[in-house]
Amino acid sequence: LPVFESVAALPPTGFPKLAMVQTAESVTVNGDDFTIVFDKTKGTLSSYVFQGLELIKEGPRPDFWRARTDNDLGAAQHKYVSDGWKTAGAEAVVAAAQAKQGADSVMVFFKLKLPKELGEVTTIYAVYGSGEVAVEIKYKKGSKKDLKQLVYRYGTALAMPAGFENITWYGRGGLPTYSDRKFEPVGIYSGTVDGQWIDYSNPQENGNKVDVRWVALQDKKGRGLLFKGVQPLSVGARHFGMEDMEKAPYTFEMTRLDEVLVNIDLAQNGVGGNNSWGAVAMPDYLLPAVDFSYRFHLLPIKAKANELPELGRPLVGAQRTYDVTLPKLEGKLTSVKQKKWNQPVKKKKKKTAAQ
Repeated sequence: LPVFESVAALPPTGFPKLAMVQTAESVTVNGDDFTIVFDKTKGTLSSYVFQGLELIKEGPRPDFWRARTDNDLGAAQHKYVSDGWKTAGAEAVVAAAQAKQGADSVMVFFKLKLPKELGEVTTIYAVYGSGEVAVEIKYKKGSKKDLKQLVYRYGTALAMPAGFENITWYGRGGLPTYSDRKFEPVGIYSGTVDGQWIDYSNPQENGNKVDVRWVALQDKKGRGLLFKGVQPLSVGARHFGMEDMEKAPYTFEMTRLDEVLVNIDLAQNGVGGNNSWGAVAMPDYLLPAVDFSYRFHLLPIKAKANELPELGRPLVGAQRTYDVTLPKLEGKLTSVKQKKWNQPVKKKKKKTAAQ
């Protein structure tokens, strides 16, 4: 059996009791005013109903990709990021799924095997009687030979239903920030999901926030989800799909989705741009494809803006901090053998009679 206890060093006590029902396909956890369903066939939290309101449209999945930026393409950085990472989370298959009920929590464990020998991701959920869920993500490097390269993101992607348009976060803001663009002060900021989108000349990754302690996505009545980092997080929320962002020449040619696409990440690759014609981000801001882990909590809420800071505090009794040192790239980057982008087709010279 897996070591479930790693997700919370000191499990909180004193909450209402939970009821767990397990079948071959799912694990259902019932609390006083919430029901959580885990899909054992997909290896994710597939539904979270709080006070009769569904908070999850698509459950959390591993995410290693981003819609490539102008700097990514200008630096030909994709030579160091295999295209396989783009769909690795979506194509992951469940290698193991287990659940057990304790005195004060329900623990659910999934092991996902990534395609193309890219590795595996273990996710451990701890559900407490308050409705709060502690999540631990662990990536283990695969056996693929060309893994001495980069990924764009150490993260998790999920979707919330339409209506959760209001975003508030405690971190750097209010303009977008990245690991190598921490120019904004730490504070509490708020706005709309639509308001986080930046209409670049070419659609691409944008609107990210770093050093985030907590972030809330709420509807007009204050209902929604609050995500709390056990270590600082890198987060984003938008209404456009990543594939659409990469294909469309302009924003007006994309389809705005009603649902809210959310990233709750440990880190994202630096955006670089020392020059946009040949340089990747500085070494300290690159994410090598090696083992990493991080933790966050999600909490269903119905709250006013002034109540969010208190709700964003660590869960009493749970592990309050998680020391994470981002892996550093060792040695030189290994170029990935794949089709080059935007290269003219070389025409063969016609042979003449003299030749």
